[in-house]
Amino acid sequence: MNLKRKNGFTLIETALAMLAIGIAVVAIFGLSRHGISTANETDNDRRCNQFAATIFETLRDYNQQFIEYAEAYSQTNNTTPVLSWLERWNDVLESDLLIPFPAMADIETPELLVFNATEGEYAKFTPAYDPDDIDLNAWTPLYYLVIGIRGSEDLEDAAKEDDIDYLDTLDVSLMVCPNRTSYPSKIRYYYTSLIYPGGRR
Repeated sequence: MNLKRKNGFTLIETALAMLAIGIAVVAIFGLSRHGISTANETDNDRRCNQFAATIFETLRDYNQQFIEYAEAYSQTNNTTPVLSWLERWNDVLESDLLIPFPAMADIETPELLVFNATEGEYAKFTPAYDPDDIDLNAWTPLYYLVIGIRGSEDLEDAAKEDDIDYLDTLDVSLMVCPNRTSYPSKIRYYYTSLIYPGGRR
C-alpha cells in the first residue's frame, strides 16, 4: 500500500512563521510609537518657539516704552536715564508694574506675566493657563521667566553701583515645558537681551 505525503506545514514551520510575524508586528509598533513621539516633539518645538517669540516681543515692546519713559523722566527730573530705565524694570519684577500676558493661539492664557526671582528656582514653573479651568483641547505649557543684569542679582542694587560692566543690558532667560504632566517632553531654553541704547549716561 502506497502512502502519499500530504502537503502542509509542520509544527516547526508554523512556529517559525508565527515568530517572524510577531517580530515584524513588534517592529512596526515600535516604529509607529517613534513616529508619533517625533511628531509630538516637532509640534512642541513649533509651539514653544512661537511661545518664546511672543513673550520676547512683548518684553521688547515694554522695553521701548520704558526707554521713552526714562528719557522723558530724566529731562524733567535731571536724573540718569539708564537708572530710571532700570528702576522701571525693577518695578516689574517687584510686581509694582504689571505686564499682561500676550494672547496666543491654542492657549487659554492667564492675565499677567509672572517673573521668577532667580534661575536657581527651577521647580517653580508657572502655568501658562488657568489651573482651575483647564481646557482639555488647549495647549497647557509651563514657563519659567527670569530677567537679570549681569554681575548683580538685584536690579535695585545694580542701579546704585558704578562698576557694573553691563548696566545698560538685561539678560532674559525663558524655559518652556510643553505640557504640564500629560506627556513627558524636554524643556526648551530661550535667551534674549533688553538693551538701553543710550548707554550708561
